[in-house]
Amino acid sequence: MDNRQPITHQSDPAEAAVRLIDSFARRMHPAPDDYHVVQRHLDQQLRARYRTLNSADRADVISDALLKVMGSARRGRIDPSGNPAGYLWRVVENRAKDMVSEPQSMRLEDAGEIRDRDDKVAVLLDADASSSEVTAALRVARHDPELVKTVAEWLRLAQEMGKAPTTREVAACLGVSHDTVARRIRRFKAHIARERDNG
Repeated sequence: MDNRQPITHQSDPAEAAVRLIDSFARRMHPAPDDYHVVQRHLDQQLRARYRTLNSADRADVISDALLKVMGSARRGRIDPSGNPAGYLWRVVENRAKDMVSEPQSMRLEDAGEIRDRDDKVAVLLDADASSSEVTAALRVARHDPELVKTVAEWLRLAQEMGKAPTTREVAACLGVSHDTVARRIRRFKAHIARERDNG
């Protein structure tokens, strides 16, 4: 009996990217294998070329780039006979360059620091949080401007809506993917937990 695994074409990142973008254009669910091959390849490229980006940053870059490429593909703006994989990499690289060129820290006032917000808004973000803990966590996170902007937008929407906004609602305001928002909110909740423990 031959137990060897069949050799498939899905291991080629460029071909996987072409199929992935084609699925975006056709508004079909992409093959999980293609998505993971492309994601893994882009992460390796980013790790090699942009060493200052950590794993969370790289994941954000890739998610945001894929969201942009999906939108372009669905609007027919990507020529399938051209170089779709090259286009995807250019979008990824441009997003990575934007991220590494952003300021390394941010004044909280620039990102919408909590002002006169009561604990009701903080509790929407974290059931055990107080507004002072959220503010303290924002101060700790000021060296991560993307995270601070995301949390500030989340809090702004929460105050306007009177309820917790969805990650998709926050993502639409920021122009990033909802997965990126979810990851950043999880990171921020970890900051809140540390502030609570330290308190």
